[in-house]
Amino acid sequence: MSGILKSIKQADQTLGNFLELEIENYGIFPEKDFEILVTFKDGKRILYKKKGNQLSSREMNSSQPVSENLRKAKENEFVIEGFVDENITDSCYNIYLADEHFLIQDEPVATVPVVNKRFTYVVNIDKMTAGRLRCIFPGGELCKNTISLYFVPGETVSLFVHNGFYNLRKSEEYDDKVNNAIDAIREETEWKTPHQPKIKGEAWKEVKHKQNYYNLLVKEVYFNDKETVLRIANKGYGEGLTISKEAYLMDEDGNKYRLLRAVKGNIGSNNEPEVRIFGGYFAFEPMPKDVKRLTLHDVGIEIKNIRKTKEGKVIY
Repeated sequence: MSGILKSIKQADQTLGNFLELEIENYGIFPEKDFEILVTFKDGKRILYKKKGNQLSSREMNSSQPVSENLRKAKENEFVIEGFVDENITDSCYNIYLADEHFLIQDEPVATVPVVNKRFTYVVNIDKMTAGRLRCIFPGGELCKNTISLYFVPGETVSLFVHNGFYNLRKSEEYDDKVNNAIDAIREETEWKTPHQPKIKGEAWKEVKHKQNYYNLLVKEVYFNDKETVLRIANKGYGEGLTISKEAYLMDEDGNKYRLLRAVKGNIGSNNEPEVRIFGGYFAFEPMPKDVKRLTLHDVGIEIKNIRKTKEGKVIY
């Protein structure tokens, strides 16, 4: 992130006056190309693009209302106020809701139209859940990309949809409610959900490791002849969880074991709310079952000294 901010500061010295800077989990790393929207206190909105060593900027249409004329959510309502860029042809959005364990369902519960580059969705809920938005192009084609977020009673969020990315404006209370709800869910369920995959083999069911800057946790490690599976989570509540295809494991002797697949979750992009809460399962090349310690490496991330905390292994 520091590399991105440094590049933008070089292009626009007024960045110190920005009101909001949000990157919604596009698998962006400082050395990669990116598109990022900065909203300034005076209402000016600038889209910055980095391609190779070139950084460009373009002022966006500022006519869309940001804080005015928004529907205020009632106590048991969650409201999405959507704003679509002028050059986007989205005609409507399908809305999908999660079950009680935060697994978002495949069938939409509503379809909301885009009128004058705006759309509004209101749902009655009495506790936090999760949802997904998926746009429908003129002609009925579904967009391959989706937007997933937490639906919080009593809150209104503003969703700005751009070409290939989006920004979500929300209140501090929204974040506090999300954090408190996830904390309670994890404590009540002990980080478990009935949607967890059943992994065959031997398992370290109690794992500890050194702390890392990104708040990542390794909750479990599974061993079998075909792969080694790690359950990886982010203890930072509603924060994202992104594992890149370059990730690998390393044993005590320096041997590397590359990432093979996601058992539950996504590789290279941010994961769904359910995985953010309970963790995702990622399979690597098989390690020796008698390994004592291992390290997870990813782009800019290192989780060292992963090891079990109790004797004995669980067999599935």
